Amino acid sequence: MMSNNTPTRRVLSFFLLLPALFLSMFSHQAKAVSVPLSGARSVISGQDCAIATYRFGTNTTYEGQALDLLVEVVDEDNEHSPGGGRPSCVTAGNQVLEVYLNDQDSANDVAFVDMRLTLVQAGTTSPVEVDRFIVTGFDLDSATGTSTDDLYFNTGPATQSYVSDNSQTAVLSGSYFGGSYNTRIRGRTSGNCTDDSTSVDPECRASVVFVGTSTANIRVQNDNAYGTTNGLGSYRGYYLSFRVDDFEDLIESNTDYGDTPSPYPSSSQSISSEIGLGRGLVPDSDGAQQQSANADGDDNDGAGGAVVNFDDEDGVAVDGQALDGQVFSPGQTVDMDVSTYGTGYLNAWFDWNRDNDFSDPGERVVTNLYIENNGETNSGAGSSNFITETVVPVSVPATLADGNSFAKFKFTRSQNPGVGNSGDDGEVEDYAITLSSLFCDLPVSTSMQLSGTATRDNSTGEITLTQDLGNQAGAAWSDNRISLLSPFTVEFSVYLGTKNASGADGIAFAFQNDPEGNAATGVFGGALGMGGLNPAVAVEFDTYNNGSGYGDIANDHTAIYDPQNYTDSSGGGAASLFSSVVDLGNIEDGNWHTVQLNWDPVSDQLQYFFDGNLTSTVNADFVNTVFAGDPNVYFGFTASTGGSSNLQKICVTSAPPQVLVDYGDAPISFGEPSHILGSSLRLGDDVSPDALSYDDVDAAADNFDDGVIFPGALPNLSPIEISVSGDDGYLQGWVDWNGDGVFDEPQERIATDLQDEDGDGIILVTAAPSDVVVEGDTYARFRWSSVQGLNATEGAPDGEVEDYLITSRSVSLCEAGSSGSGGGIASGGNGPFRDAIYWLDWNCLGKNVFQTTDVILKSWVFGPVEIRATVSDITAPIEPYTTGSWNGDLLDNLYVGVNPIGLGNFDNTNPSFRIDWEVFLEGNPISAEIIIADAEDTDNGEVIISETNGGPWELFAVAPGTNDLQMRFENGGERMLLSSLPADGVGSFLAMTQGVTTTRHTINTGGGQALAFGVFVQKDHGDIAGGYPESGGHFASRVAQGGGKPTADTDINNISLATLVAPRPYLGLLPPDPEDADQNSANADADGPEEDGVTFSPLIPGSNAVLDIVVTETTAGQGYLQGWIDWNRDNDLNDAGEQVALNVQDNGPEDANPAAGEIRLNIFVPPGAFVGDTYARFRFSDTPDVPDGGLLVIGGEVEDYKVTVAPAATAGPLSGWVFEDNGVGATAHDGLKGSDEPGLANVPVILYHDVDNNGECSDSDPVLASTFTDGDGAWQLVAALADVGKNACLVTATPTGLLSVSENSGAAGAGIDTGAANDDVMTLTVPPTGTVWDGILFGDAGLPILEPDQQGVVAPGGSRFYLHRFTARSAGSVDFALEAAATSPAAPAWNDTLYRDDNCNGELDGADASLPVTAVNVQAGDQLCLLVKVFAPADAPVEALHSRPLAATQSYTGTAFQAVARVTDTTRVAAGQLQLEKQVRNIGPDGVANSGDDVDTAATTANQAAPGDVLRYRLTFRNQGTNALSEVIITDSTPAYSALSAPAACPASLPAGLSACALSTPDGSNGIGYQGGLEWRFTGELQPGAQGVVSYDVRVSED
Repeated sequence: MMSNNTPTRRVLSFFLLLPALFLSMFSHQAKAVSVPLSGARSVISGQDCAIATYRFGTNTTYEGQALDLLVEVVDEDNEHSPGGGRPSCVTAGNQVLEVYLNDQDSANDVAFVDMRLTLVQAGTTSPVEVDRFIVTGFDLDSATGTSTDDLYFNTGPATQSYVSDNSQTAVLSGSYFGGSYNTRIRGRTSGNCTDDSTSVDPECRASVVFVGTSTANIRVQNDNAYGTTNGLGSYRGYYLSFRVDDFEDLIESNTDYGDTPSPYPSSSQSISSEIGLGRGLVPDSDGAQQQSANADGDDNDGAGGAVVNFDDEDGVAVDGQALDGQVFSPGQTVDMDVSTYGTGYLNAWFDWNRDNDFSDPGERVVTNLYIENNGETNSGAGSSNFITETVVPVSVPATLADGNSFAKFKFTRSQNPGVGNSGDDGEVEDYAITLSSLFCDLPVSTSMQLSGTATRDNSTGEITLTQDLGNQAGAAWSDNRISLLSPFTVEFSVYLGTKNASGADGIAFAFQNDPEGNAATGVFGGALGMGGLNPAVAVEFDTYNNGSGYGDIANDHTAIYDPQNYTDSSGGGAASLFSSVVDLGNIEDGNWHTVQLNWDPVSDQLQYFFDGNLTSTVNADFVNTVFAGDPNVYFGFTASTGGSSNLQKICVTSAPPQVLVDYGDAPISFGEPSHILGSSLRLGDDVSPDALSYDDVDAAADNFDDGVIFPGALPNLSPIEISVSGDDGYLQGWVDWNGDGVFDEPQERIATDLQDEDGDGIILVTAAPSDVVVEGDTYARFRWSSVQGLNATEGAPDGEVEDYLITSRSVSLCEAGSSGSGGGIASGGNGPFRDAIYWLDWNCLGKNVFQTTDVILKSWVFGPVEIRATVSDITAPIEPYTTGSWNGDLLDNLYVGVNPIGLGNFDNTNPSFRIDWEVFLEGNPISAEIIIADAEDTDNGEVIISETNGGPWELFAVAPGTNDLQMRFENGGERMLLSSLPADGVGSFLAMTQGVTTTRHTINTGGGQALAFGVFVQKDHGDIAGGYPESGGHFASRVAQGGGKPTADTDINNISLATLVAPRPYLGLLPPDPEDADQNSANADADGPEEDGVTFSPLIPGSNAVLDIVVTETTAGQGYLQGWIDWNRDNDLNDAGEQVALNVQDNGPEDANPAAGEIRLNIFVPPGAFVGDTYARFRFSDTPDVPDGGLLVIGGEVEDYKVTVAPAATAGPLSGWVFEDNGVGATAHDGLKGSDEPGLANVPVILYHDVDNNGECSDSDPVLASTFTDGDGAWQLVAALADVGKNACLVTATPTGLLSVSENSGAAGAGIDTGAANDDVMTLTVPPTGTVWDGILFGDAGLPILEPDQQGVVAPGGSRFYLHRFTARSAGSVDFALEAAATSPAAPAWNDTLYRDDNCNGELDGADASLPVTAVNVQAGDQLCLLVKVFAPADAPVEALHSRPLAATQSYTGTAFQAVARVTDTTRVAAGQLQLEKQVRNIGPDGVANSGDDVDTAATTANQAAPGDVLRYRLTFRNQGTNALSEVIITDSTPAYSALSAPAACPASLPAGLSACALSTPDGSNGIGYQGGLEWRFTGELQPGAQGVVSYDVRVSED
């Protein structure tokens, strides 16, 4: 066949579908993309006829993106050579890809090319992933001197091969070329094929489908490509095409068959590439029904499919699993996940009764469900995913036949394919399923712990407890506990065998908490395997009468009981029964029996149903009476046989959720609290489940008790710190203060329903009992749960419990001290740092003496400051001392208003004692800086020794007048000894130790002596005016340094005093002084000269300003500056733009001053800033993001300032009105605004720069200022200061419907040139600052109104009147005149006469004929009516037309201005006489007649309207003649300054003789906003006397 240069064509076609992007339903039928190659070819790497990469252009776009095909030759053995008429090795021709092979080497006769084919975006290497990539090989045959043309590829779950049903190719499997490929399609071994791109021969064709990829790997090979003959002149050719029809040609005669077993009928559909079930793999071709017992015959058969067990039945799944083997039970609704490609109809059948057909009622579960998918278009436009996922619910009937059955699904192009053979395109898939009336809960069943003879069927979930054998015993217990705190239902079925008379013994169900847990084994035999379990509640289904000892009866029976006392020979008696024994008759009947057990914890009710019948109800507090407060129990089943037996099984169909539990681990006397795990609520970092409650004397059995930190021995003033997690938890806590082994005293509950209110995960609890505390070891318990009021032992549905062994001690817990009890900041005196020393009073429970056995716990709270002290190790009695009690005391003169602040000896004793200190600020611990002072003058050889574990004692103050004290220091200053000088005298001092936790003090005296104690806490506060937020303050305690520390006794007056240095950072050069709270002051100056940090440049709205801030800090750039200015003066600092400094650092990016210690901020004052005095606040600290108030900051300073915002310097303002100068209540058109002359709103007023000073301005000139008038017509313009002196034009615009008539320069006088009175322009020079030009007026007058245009019909020689209304909108005089008529034909002549209609009744009567029609004076609002009488000549022809304009010319009083209004009356001659009457009604802005905003109650010939009002025009036409009128046409147009508010329409009903109406709008589309002509054209004849109405609505323009 192949010789010379004529190649044999082997065509591979490629069919691509672009990938699924999302799952949904689509419109339009699915089609494949056809991708013909354009002929464009380039070699982008390598070289032709070698390893190379080619790019081929295509004629296809996908979603607007052109596509290319990359062909990578990754390996080859090919001696084909182009030239001499021979083509290139890889090229394109006739829209297909061509590959040519020839062998000439000596190694073998094989020629091959390995290719990687990738679809990419044009011009790139970016792959385009597709749903299906289909390669079709043409003309696969052989010729003389050659072997077969073969294709190699890798078959797998996403790649399959296809051949026609009469294929002469062969599909082979194996490992080819070292495992590179597993599938070979071998061409026809003999004979020539005529298969090519124009002549279809499917038996010599094969296709490969690649799913979900952008790339296809394929090898073309001929094992003897003319290797021994013909030389280069002969070659084998493969042609690779993307044309979609090639694959369809291959499979169009193929058929897909079902695979249900006989005797189900044969079922088939014709195969098409465009429609099927699954994710794009076309079904393989079957020769006949693939009958198989498990409906899997079609899964691994068929031409092209046998290689890798090709399963083309992949379209239906349940919960992600294939439909095969799924179990269906009565009453279920099962969601089927059906995958399809293409557009078609889904049908499905289930053989519910297992009668080997699908024809019974209810077995067709899906009927013609239409599934639409747009698949892919030829251009790719509008494409989406090729696969559609559809959820199809299937309802299982209430009754079905148990056993194996089958389901059938068909997806076809047409409806109703039937269950049998069909020639329609589509696919059929059959599945084996299981029908079971008994539906066991597999997850529950497979998790149950089995023991004894119990076995489980893992496929059905049935558990067999005993076989039908003697002496069997089996049990099945839940893997974890369930909770009796929640209501639940347990549903199960029991099978008790078939031997009624000789069967035994039965099945028991139970809740139990036996120590053996889910490995518990009870007594069997008559006790049913449940005997002896404790604690437990059981339900028996007893099938053997063991006699009265068990309480049994003759028949099978049931009861609820406590199995604790059941043995192998007797039951527990009546005391063990919770319910009566119920006779069940015979339940050993070979049937499953249903049991439903319900538990309600609210009513403590347990009830159960047997075979749907309520059997027993018991109300009992099982949790507390049986399970000792532990609500968490195992559930399960036991069964046994003895000499008699039965097959005994259970099937759990529904069970409550099982839980993991955390228990306490204190000794059992404290109860067994439990918490169900699973929520986010926990104590500490973690929690673990416990098998049972612990009984641990050390309370240490639970390794995950990590949530509580104790401060030491309890009670303690320092709180217990509890770490909690999870939202909405409540903390409970107990301490067994009296050591009796239970938490039973009210004071032992130390926490009740505490919550983590600040969300930091920490709750602090102070353990401070008011009664006796036993010293030694005791226990504490903490519980965290969503349950409020939880007690110490009950179960909880969530959270955690933690128990601890702790040490307790006996203490005296004093009442908290405060400024009200004698402590705190002194109210007077001249002592140093008076506002920073908190003196401590020692009042305690009325005690006058603290004994040696006492431990004194005392705390003080002074606002944000809390101080705690524990006095212990007392060696001799001490007592509180009130300084000043002896006349030698000086301390009371320095600090007035605080006492008793001393602790002294009692009754001439020499005590020593220890004090442990803690200090907190805003709840946060800070360094304790303790001050001591001589409270009772040391004299006569008295000595006081003070020791510290903190910084050394620093003497920083001596009371004035001190003359008898001496001091020495030891241990580097940590020990300070105070004694008296030889002579008597007076004196006191202040010394400080810093960073201290413990001080010790010894008093040696022959009389009385005392020390006073204070704590140094310096805070700086703001001094802004009242009403602003409190600053919160800055804590910045001072550092004592530089004091003398002589080691020999030295007169205290000769010791160098320490200096208390302010810590950095702070604002300014002066450190802050101490303050206890904000010092609110109107001038923000209460802090005095220390507020020296900020200076302000002038603050002017709309201008820049400079702030210079001086800061003092250890290292430049360490601190953070925050600043606020109350721009709108609303007494807060949190409005937008009011924070002018955020985390600004010295020499940071916002700092414009490079000098260290100086910050310069450039800020912008908002244009709308309040002008006048306002306030600013600045805070500087080492903490970023400090707010303007409410937060106490560690370190730093706050400074408040009163600042002034000055008015901006501008040009002088211009102001005035735009108004109607109409003379209402005033003189018209005089340029002066009367009080009743209305202003005009929303009128633009603009000040232009007259750059060329020619007195004229245009829109192209610079605008200096602009505005719109207010609702009363007022306006104001203010130009910038820089514009002063510029030549300018002041311009406004006359609103529509008005005429400019006057101008007035107001206060400017000659400073403004008004020019012409009606030009809306004045010229001026922009006035300087301080000049105010007001009263500048632009006056307008309303244009007159004349309405309406009229139309009419007269007979020859007839006449008619037309009524018109004139409305004056300003004062003046008006002339009415008929203007030149337009008549067609021009002859004969018509005659028209104008009259006034004094009473506006449309008739010529009274004095109408004599009233003047010229020089008629009018005022604003006056209305005049006019009549125009039209005479038609007697010889006027029919259809003659006469139009006569009427003009009203108004002259405006006091001016030369005039305005003209016109209407036109049009009259037509007709055989009949058509009368036309036009009326109007103002129905208000809502456009609805008879609503609340109507202006007119009825239609009239004229009216008034405001902008936005809706006018309803009504045209009545009547035939007043004696002959019928044909071609009735009514024309009108929308009035000026109005447009349709709704589309116009023909009338709903027509008068007699008229049969139809057509409305036209020649000037545009009929709709809202239309302006122009309206024409109603009627078909038929208007009969004499008949009349009709047309109407339309217009809205008056807002412009």
